[in-house]
Amino acid sequence: MTSAWFGGGTSRGSGADLDAARSAIDGAAQALLDLDTRQGYVDDALRTAREFADPMSTDDLQRQWRTITEKCFAASAAYLDATAKFPLVDSMGRDNRVLDVGAARRAFLDAHRAMADASTAVDSFYRAHRERIDAAARAAAAVPSQIAAARRAANKVVEQAGEVGSANPALLDLRTVTGSLDALTAALATLEAATHPRAQQTAALAVTEAAERLSAALDDAPRLAERARSAVPSVRTRLQALDTRLERLPVAQSALWREFNQASSADLAQHHHRAEHLLTEARSTLTDAERAIGDGDPESAHDAIDAARRLAHQVDGLIDDVTHRLERLRAIRDDPGQAEAKVRFSIRDAQRLVVDRGLAGEWGSVLDAQTARVDRAVAALQGVHPDYWALVRELDAVHDFVRDVVERVRQSARQGGAGPGGR
Repeated sequence: MTSAWFGGGTSRGSGADLDAARSAIDGAAQALLDLDTRQGYVDDALRTAREFADPMSTDDLQRQWRTITEKCFAASAAYLDATAKFPLVDSMGRDNRVLDVGAARRAFLDAHRAMADASTAVDSFYRAHRERIDAAARAAAAVPSQIAAARRAANKVVEQAGEVGSANPALLDLRTVTGSLDALTAALATLEAATHPRAQQTAALAVTEAAERLSAALDDAPRLAERARSAVPSVRTRLQALDTRLERLPVAQSALWREFNQASSADLAQHHHRAEHLLTEARSTLTDAERAIGDGDPESAHDAIDAARRLAHQVDGLIDDVTHRLERLRAIRDDPGQAEAKVRFSIRDAQRLVVDRGLAGEWGSVLDAQTARVDRAVAALQGVHPDYWALVRELDAVHDFVRDVVERVRQSARQGGAGPGGR
Protein backbone atom coordinates (compact mmCIF):
# COMPACT_ATOMS: atom_id res chain seq x y z
CA MET A 1 0.00 0.00 0.00
CA THR A 2 2.74 2.46 0.87
CA SER A 3 4.63 1.89 -2.35
CA ALA A 4 1.51 2.35 -4.46
CA TRP A 5 0.63 5.53 -2.55
CA PHE A 6 4.08 7.07 -3.29
CA GLY A 7 4.07 6.31 -6.99
CA GLY A 8 4.71 2.70 -7.68
CA GLY A 9 8.06 2.45 -5.90
CA THR A 10 9.38 5.98 -6.52
CA SER A 11 11.29 7.20 -3.44
CA ARG A 12 9.74 10.27 -1.80
CA GLY A 13 11.05 12.67 0.77
CA SER A 14 11.38 10.79 4.03
CA GLY A 15 13.96 12.16 6.46
CA ALA A 16 16.61 9.60 5.59
CA ASP A 17 16.01 10.02 1.88
CA LEU A 18 16.28 13.81 2.18
CA ASP A 19 19.61 13.41 3.95
CA ALA A 20 20.91 11.50 0.91
CA ALA A 21 19.66 14.26 -1.36
CA ARG A 22 21.20 16.89 0.88
CA SER A 23 24.55 15.11 0.63
CA ALA A 24 24.35 15.17 -3.17
CA ILE A 25 23.35 18.84 -3.11
CA ASP A 26 26.17 19.77 -0.72
CA GLY A 27 28.71 17.98 -2.91
CA ALA A 28 27.42 19.76 -6.00
CA ALA A 29 27.43 23.12 -4.21
CA GLN A 30 31.04 22.62 -3.17
CA ALA A 31 31.92 21.67 -6.75
CA LEU A 32 30.25 24.88 -7.93
CA LEU A 33 32.30 26.99 -5.53
CA ASP A 34 35.47 25.19 -6.56
CA LEU A 35 34.73 25.69 -10.25
CA ASP A 36 33.91 29.36 -9.74
CA THR A 37 37.22 29.90 -7.90
CA ARG A 38 39.28 28.20 -10.58
CA GLN A 39 37.46 29.87 -13.45
CA GLY A 40 37.69 33.29 -11.81
CA TYR A 41 41.45 32.99 -11.31
CA VAL A 42 42.09 32.10 -14.94
CA ASP A 43 39.62 34.75 -16.15
CA ASP A 44 41.48 37.44 -14.22
CA ALA A 45 44.87 36.14 -15.36
CA LEU A 46 43.81 36.13 -19.01
CA ARG A 47 42.46 39.65 -18.71
CA THR A 48 45.82 40.71 -17.30
CA ALA A 49 47.66 38.85 -20.06
CA ARG A 50 45.63 40.71 -22.66
CA GLU A 51 46.48 44.04 -21.03
CA PHE A 52 50.21 43.25 -20.93
CA ALA A 53 50.55 41.88 -24.44
CA ASP A 54 49.56 42.61 -27.99
CA PRO A 55 45.90 41.42 -28.13
CA MET A 56 46.72 39.47 -31.29
CA SER A 57 49.25 37.41 -29.36
CA THR A 58 46.58 36.22 -26.89
CA ASP A 59 43.79 35.56 -29.39
CA ASP A 60 44.58 31.84 -29.46
CA LEU A 61 44.27 31.67 -25.67
CA GLN A 62 41.01 33.56 -25.72
CA ARG A 63 39.52 31.21 -28.33
CA GLN A 64 40.48 28.13 -26.33
CA TRP A 65 39.23 29.69 -23.13
CA ARG A 66 35.82 30.54 -24.61
CA THR A 67 35.22 26.85 -25.31
CA ILE A 68 36.03 26.00 -21.69
CA THR A 69 33.91 28.80 -20.24
CA GLU A 70 30.96 27.50 -22.26
CA LYS A 71 31.50 24.12 -20.62
CA CYS A 72 31.68 25.78 -17.20
CA PHE A 73 28.47 27.69 -17.88
CA ALA A 74 26.64 24.53 -18.94
CA ALA A 75 27.78 22.69 -15.79
CA SER A 76 26.74 25.57 -13.52
CA ALA A 77 23.41 25.82 -15.32
CA ALA A 78 22.80 22.11 -14.70
CA TYR A 79 23.28 22.70 -10.97
CA LEU A 80 20.96 25.71 -10.93
CA ASP A 81 18.33 23.81 -12.92
CA ALA A 82 18.50 20.92 -10.45
CA THR A 83 18.17 23.34 -7.54
CA ALA A 84 15.05 24.88 -9.07
CA LYS A 85 13.53 21.53 -10.06
CA PHE A 86 14.24 19.63 -6.85
CA PRO A 87 13.80 21.92 -3.79
CA LEU A 88 14.41 20.23 -0.44
CA VAL A 89 11.85 22.41 1.32
CA ASP A 90 8.37 23.46 0.33
CA SER A 91 6.97 26.97 0.20
CA MET A 92 6.39 26.87 3.97
CA GLY A 93 10.02 26.04 4.71
CA ARG A 94 9.24 22.45 5.68
CA ASP A 95 10.90 19.32 4.34
CA ASN A 96 9.60 18.58 0.86
CA ARG A 97 7.88 15.24 1.49
CA VAL A 98 6.82 14.87 -2.14
CA LEU A 99 10.33 15.29 -3.50
CA ASP A 100 11.47 12.60 -5.92
CA VAL A 101 14.64 11.97 -3.97
CA GLY A 102 16.14 9.52 -6.46
CA ALA A 103 15.69 11.90 -9.38
CA ALA A 104 16.99 14.80 -7.28
CA ARG A 105 20.06 12.85 -6.19
CA ARG A 106 20.80 11.82 -9.78
CA ALA A 107 20.36 15.40 -11.03
CA PHE A 108 22.76 16.81 -8.45
CA LEU A 109 25.28 14.02 -8.97
CA ASP A 110 25.15 14.65 -12.73
CA ALA A 111 25.67 18.38 -12.13
CA HIS A 112 28.54 17.56 -9.75
CA ARG A 113 30.22 15.40 -12.38
CA ALA A 114 29.74 18.09 -15.06
CA MET A 115 31.32 20.72 -12.80
CA ALA A 116 34.19 18.38 -11.90
CA ASP A 117 34.81 17.80 -15.61
CA ALA A 118 34.73 21.56 -16.21
CA SER A 119 37.20 22.11 -13.35
CA THR A 120 39.49 19.52 -14.91
CA ALA A 121 39.28 21.37 -18.23
CA VAL A 122 40.15 24.64 -16.48
CA ASP A 123 43.13 22.99 -14.76
CA SER A 124 44.35 21.47 -18.04
CA PHE A 125 44.12 24.83 -19.79
CA TYR A 126 46.02 26.53 -16.98
CA ARG A 127 48.78 23.91 -16.94
CA ALA A 128 49.18 24.17 -20.73
CA HIS A 129 49.51 27.97 -20.66
CA ARG A 130 50.80 28.54 -17.14
CA GLU A 131 54.04 30.19 -18.21
CA ARG A 132 52.30 32.90 -20.25
CA ILE A 133 49.51 33.39 -17.73
CA ASP A 134 51.78 33.59 -14.69
CA ALA A 135 54.21 35.91 -16.47
CA ALA A 136 51.38 38.36 -17.03
CA ALA A 137 50.28 37.99 -13.43
CA ARG A 138 53.82 38.72 -12.22
CA ALA A 139 54.00 41.75 -14.51
CA ALA A 140 50.74 43.07 -13.10
CA ALA A 141 51.89 42.44 -9.54
CA ALA A 142 55.08 44.41 -10.20
CA VAL A 143 53.28 47.53 -11.44
CA PRO A 144 52.65 49.15 -8.03
CA SER A 145 56.32 48.83 -7.07
CA GLN A 146 57.35 50.20 -10.48
CA ILE A 147 55.09 53.19 -9.99
CA ALA A 148 56.49 53.77 -6.50
CA ALA A 149 60.07 53.51 -7.78
CA ALA A 150 59.32 55.97 -10.58
CA ARG A 151 57.92 58.51 -8.14
CA ARG A 152 60.92 58.11 -5.85
CA ALA A 153 63.25 58.70 -8.81
CA ALA A 154 61.29 61.83 -9.76
CA ASN A 155 61.39 63.18 -6.20
CA LYS A 156 65.12 62.49 -5.94
CA VAL A 157 66.00 64.31 -9.15
CA VAL A 158 63.83 67.27 -8.16
CA GLU A 159 65.88 67.51 -4.96
CA GLN A 160 69.04 67.32 -7.09
CA ALA A 161 67.77 70.19 -9.23
CA GLY A 162 67.18 72.23 -6.11
CA GLU A 163 70.74 71.67 -4.94
CA VAL A 164 72.18 72.60 -8.35
CA GLY A 165 70.00 75.71 -8.49
CA SER A 166 71.15 76.79 -5.03
CA ALA A 167 74.79 76.52 -6.09
CA ASN A 168 74.36 78.15 -9.53
CA PRO A 169 70.83 79.27 -10.52
CA ALA A 170 71.89 79.94 -14.13
CA LEU A 171 72.45 76.23 -14.70
CA LEU A 172 68.71 75.56 -14.36
CA ASP A 173 68.12 77.76 -17.42
CA LEU A 174 70.24 75.57 -19.70
CA ARG A 175 68.21 74.06 -22.55
CA THR A 176 69.26 70.52 -21.69
CA VAL A 177 68.03 71.01 -18.13
CA THR A 178 64.77 72.78 -18.92
CA GLY A 179 63.97 70.32 -21.70
CA SER A 180 64.61 67.34 -19.44
CA LEU A 181 62.54 68.89 -16.67
CA ASP A 182 59.63 69.49 -19.04
CA ALA A 183 59.85 65.88 -20.21
CA LEU A 184 59.75 64.63 -16.61
CA THR A 185 56.73 66.81 -15.83
CA ALA A 186 54.87 65.46 -18.87
CA ALA A 187 55.78 61.86 -17.98
CA LEU A 188 54.47 62.32 -14.44
CA ALA A 189 51.20 63.72 -15.76
CA THR A 190 50.82 60.69 -18.03
CA LEU A 191 51.46 58.36 -15.09
CA GLU A 192 48.83 60.07 -12.97
CA ALA A 193 46.27 59.75 -15.78
CA ALA A 194 47.00 56.08 -16.52
CA THR A 195 44.43 53.56 -15.27
CA HIS A 196 45.20 50.25 -16.96
CA PRO A 197 48.18 48.24 -15.64
CA ARG A 198 50.00 48.15 -18.98
CA ALA A 199 49.61 51.90 -19.43
CA GLN A 200 50.77 52.45 -15.85
CA GLN A 201 53.82 50.26 -16.41
CA THR A 202 54.73 52.13 -19.61
CA ALA A 203 54.22 55.50 -17.93
CA ALA A 204 56.29 54.49 -14.89
CA LEU A 205 59.15 53.46 -17.18
CA ALA A 206 58.89 56.81 -18.99
CA VAL A 207 59.08 58.68 -15.67
CA THR A 208 62.14 56.70 -14.60
CA GLU A 209 63.91 57.35 -17.91
CA ALA A 210 63.01 61.05 -17.82
CA ALA A 211 64.36 61.31 -14.27
CA GLU A 212 67.61 59.66 -15.38
CA ARG A 213 67.98 62.10 -18.29
CA LEU A 214 67.36 65.09 -16.05
CA SER A 215 69.86 63.79 -13.51
CA ALA A 216 72.47 63.37 -16.25
CA ALA A 217 71.77 66.88 -17.54
CA LEU A 218 72.16 68.31 -14.03
CA ASP A 219 75.41 66.41 -13.51
CA ASP A 220 76.73 67.63 -16.84
CA ALA A 221 75.64 71.26 -16.50
CA PRO A 222 78.58 72.54 -14.40
CA ARG A 223 81.09 70.99 -16.83
CA LEU A 224 79.61 72.33 -20.08
CA ALA A 225 81.55 75.60 -20.03
CA GLU A 226 84.88 73.92 -19.29
CA ARG A 227 84.39 71.39 -22.08
CA ALA A 228 83.58 74.18 -24.50
CA ARG A 229 86.71 76.11 -23.51
CA SER A 230 88.81 72.94 -23.92
CA ALA A 231 87.36 72.19 -27.36
CA VAL A 232 88.10 75.58 -28.92
CA PRO A 233 91.92 75.17 -29.25
CA SER A 234 91.64 71.76 -30.94
CA VAL A 235 89.11 73.07 -33.46
CA ARG A 236 91.28 76.12 -34.13
CA THR A 237 94.30 73.86 -34.75
CA ARG A 238 92.28 71.78 -37.20
CA LEU A 239 91.17 74.88 -39.10
CA GLN A 240 94.78 76.06 -39.31
CA ALA A 241 95.82 72.69 -40.74
CA LEU A 242 93.03 72.93 -43.30
CA ASP A 243 94.20 76.40 -44.22
CA THR A 244 97.65 74.95 -44.98
CA ARG A 245 96.14 72.15 -47.06
CA LEU A 246 93.97 74.63 -48.91
CA GLU A 247 96.99 76.74 -49.82
CA ARG A 248 98.42 73.72 -51.65
CA LEU A 249 95.17 72.82 -53.40
CA PRO A 250 95.77 75.05 -56.48
CA VAL A 251 98.94 73.06 -57.19
CA ALA A 252 96.93 69.82 -57.33
CA GLN A 253 94.21 71.41 -59.47
CA SER A 254 96.83 72.83 -61.83
CA ALA A 255 98.36 69.37 -62.21
CA LEU A 256 94.94 67.93 -63.04
CA TRP A 257 94.35 70.50 -65.76
CA ARG A 258 97.87 70.22 -67.11
CA GLU A 259 98.29 66.44 -67.11
CA PHE A 260 94.82 65.18 -67.95
CA ASN A 261 91.82 65.69 -70.16
CA GLN A 262 89.72 68.64 -68.97
CA ALA A 263 86.71 66.35 -68.57
CA SER A 264 88.65 64.40 -65.95
CA SER A 265 88.31 67.22 -63.42
CA ALA A 266 85.51 69.47 -64.67
CA ASP A 267 83.36 68.55 -61.65
CA LEU A 268 86.15 69.76 -59.31
CA ALA A 269 86.60 73.22 -60.81
CA GLN A 270 84.82 75.04 -57.96
CA HIS A 271 86.17 72.94 -55.10
CA HIS A 272 88.87 75.45 -54.13
CA HIS A 273 86.39 78.33 -54.05
CA ARG A 274 83.84 76.31 -52.08
CA ALA A 275 86.48 75.14 -49.61
CA GLU A 276 87.66 78.71 -49.02
CA HIS A 277 84.09 79.85 -48.37
CA LEU A 278 83.40 77.01 -45.94
CA LEU A 279 86.68 77.52 -44.10
CA THR A 280 85.89 81.22 -43.64
CA GLU A 281 82.46 80.24 -42.29
CA ALA A 282 84.08 77.75 -39.91
CA ARG A 283 86.43 80.43 -38.52
CA SER A 284 83.50 82.78 -37.98
CA THR A 285 81.51 80.05 -36.27
CA LEU A 286 84.41 79.29 -33.94
CA THR A 287 84.54 82.99 -33.04
CA ASP A 288 80.83 82.76 -32.18
CA ALA A 289 81.65 79.86 -29.87
CA GLU A 290 84.31 81.89 -28.04
CA ARG A 291 81.88 84.78 -27.68
CA ALA A 292 79.20 82.46 -26.24
CA ILE A 293 81.69 81.13 -23.69
CA GLY A 294 82.45 84.69 -22.61
CA ASP A 295 78.72 85.42 -22.33
CA GLY A 296 78.20 82.41 -20.05
CA ASP A 297 76.20 80.46 -22.65
CA PRO A 298 78.01 77.11 -22.87
CA GLU A 299 75.21 75.39 -24.80
CA SER A 300 75.38 77.91 -27.64
CA ALA A 301 79.15 77.56 -27.54
CA HIS A 302 78.87 73.79 -27.98
CA ASP A 303 76.40 74.26 -30.83
CA ALA A 304 78.83 76.60 -32.59
CA ILE A 305 81.78 74.26 -31.99
CA ASP A 306 79.84 71.34 -33.46
CA ALA A 307 78.91 73.48 -36.47
CA ALA A 308 82.55 74.49 -36.98
CA ARG A 309 83.58 70.83 -36.90
CA ARG A 310 80.96 69.94 -39.51
CA LEU A 311 82.20 72.73 -41.76
CA ALA A 312 85.79 71.56 -41.30
CA HIS A 313 84.73 68.06 -42.30
CA GLN A 314 83.21 69.42 -45.51
CA VAL A 315 86.41 71.34 -46.29
CA ASP A 316 88.41 68.15 -45.73
CA GLY A 317 86.17 66.34 -48.17
CA LEU A 318 86.53 68.97 -50.88
CA ILE A 319 90.33 68.95 -50.62
CA ASP A 320 90.41 65.13 -50.59
CA ASP A 321 88.25 65.02 -53.73
CA VAL A 322 90.92 66.91 -55.66
CA THR A 323 94.02 65.21 -54.25
CA HIS A 324 92.55 61.71 -54.48
CA ARG A 325 91.40 62.34 -58.04
CA LEU A 326 94.93 63.36 -59.03
CA GLU A 327 96.42 60.30 -57.32
CA ARG A 328 94.00 57.92 -58.97
CA LEU A 329 94.33 59.39 -62.44
CA ARG A 330 98.12 59.24 -62.24
CA ALA A 331 97.94 55.62 -61.09
CA ILE A 332 95.72 54.51 -63.96
CA ARG A 333 97.70 56.57 -66.47
CA ASP A 334 100.94 54.91 -65.36
CA ASP A 335 99.45 51.40 -65.41
CA PRO A 336 95.96 51.25 -66.93
CA GLY A 337 96.27 47.49 -67.30
CA GLN A 338 96.30 46.93 -63.54
CA ALA A 339 92.81 48.35 -62.94
CA GLU A 340 91.53 46.69 -66.10
CA ALA A 341 92.91 43.30 -65.05
CA LYS A 342 91.28 43.59 -61.62
CA VAL A 343 87.85 44.14 -63.14
CA ARG A 344 88.27 41.39 -65.74
CA PHE A 345 89.24 39.00 -62.96
CA SER A 346 86.05 39.84 -61.04
CA ILE A 347 84.02 39.12 -64.20
CA ARG A 348 85.69 35.74 -64.71
CA ASP A 349 85.20 34.88 -61.06
CA ALA A 350 81.50 35.68 -61.35
CA GLN A 351 81.23 33.61 -64.53
CA ARG A 352 82.71 30.59 -62.74
CA LEU A 353 80.22 31.08 -59.93
CA VAL A 354 77.14 31.09 -62.18
CA VAL A 355 78.39 28.00 -64.01
CA ASP A 356 78.97 26.19 -60.71
CA ARG A 357 75.46 27.13 -59.54
CA GLY A 358 73.86 26.06 -62.81
CA LEU A 359 72.73 29.62 -63.56
CA ALA A 360 74.76 30.30 -66.70
CA GLY A 361 71.59 30.43 -68.78
CA GLU A 362 70.24 33.27 -66.66
CA TRP A 363 73.40 35.25 -65.97
CA GLY A 364 75.93 34.25 -68.62
CA SER A 365 74.93 36.85 -71.20
CA VAL A 366 74.70 39.52 -68.52
CA LEU A 367 78.31 38.93 -67.49
CA ASP A 368 79.48 38.68 -71.10
CA ALA A 369 78.05 42.15 -71.62
CA GLN A 370 80.29 43.47 -68.83
CA THR A 371 83.37 42.19 -70.65
CA ALA A 372 82.22 44.12 -73.70
CA ARG A 373 81.83 47.26 -71.56
CA VAL A 374 85.44 46.95 -70.39
CA ASP A 375 86.60 46.43 -73.98
CA ARG A 376 84.85 49.60 -75.11
CA ALA A 377 86.15 51.67 -72.19
CA VAL A 378 89.76 50.64 -72.85
CA ALA A 379 89.42 51.22 -76.59
CA ALA A 380 88.18 54.77 -75.91
CA LEU A 381 91.57 55.82 -74.49
CA GLN A 382 92.78 57.85 -77.45
CA GLY A 383 94.50 61.16 -78.18
CA VAL A 384 97.17 63.18 -76.42
CA HIS A 385 95.08 63.51 -73.26
CA PRO A 386 92.86 60.39 -73.06
CA ASP A 387 89.87 60.61 -70.75
CA TYR A 388 91.25 58.42 -67.99
CA TRP A 389 88.48 59.51 -65.64
CA ALA A 390 85.88 58.06 -68.01
CA LEU A 391 87.80 54.78 -67.88
CA VAL A 392 87.94 54.88 -64.08
CA ARG A 393 84.21 55.50 -63.79
CA GLU A 394 83.34 52.76 -66.26
CA LEU A 395 85.62 50.23 -64.58
CA ASP A 396 84.14 51.15 -61.19
CA ALA A 397 80.62 50.77 -62.58
CA VAL A 398 81.38 47.35 -64.05
CA HIS A 399 83.05 46.22 -60.82
CA ASP A 400 80.04 47.31 -58.73
CA PHE A 401 77.61 45.70 -61.17
CA VAL A 402 79.46 42.37 -61.12
CA ARG A 403 79.61 42.45 -57.33
CA ASP A 404 75.84 42.94 -57.29
CA VAL A 405 75.38 40.00 -59.67
CA VAL A 406 77.47 37.76 -57.42
CA GLU A 407 75.39 38.75 -54.41
CA ARG A 408 72.14 38.10 -56.28
CA VAL A 409 73.33 34.70 -57.49
CA ARG A 410 74.22 33.71 -53.93
CA GLN A 411 70.91 35.07 -52.70
CA SER A 412 69.00 33.13 -55.36
CA ALA A 413 70.78 29.94 -54.35
CA ARG A 414 69.67 30.48 -50.75
CA GLN A 415 66.08 31.34 -51.67
CA GLY A 416 65.48 28.92 -54.51
CA GLY A 417 66.35 30.93 -57.61
CA ALA A 418 65.83 34.40 -59.03
CA GLY A 419 66.84 35.47 -62.52
CA PRO A 420 68.41 38.72 -63.66
CA GLY A 421 65.04 40.41 -64.10
CA GLY A 422 65.45 43.72 -65.83
CA ARG A 423 69.26 43.67 -65.85
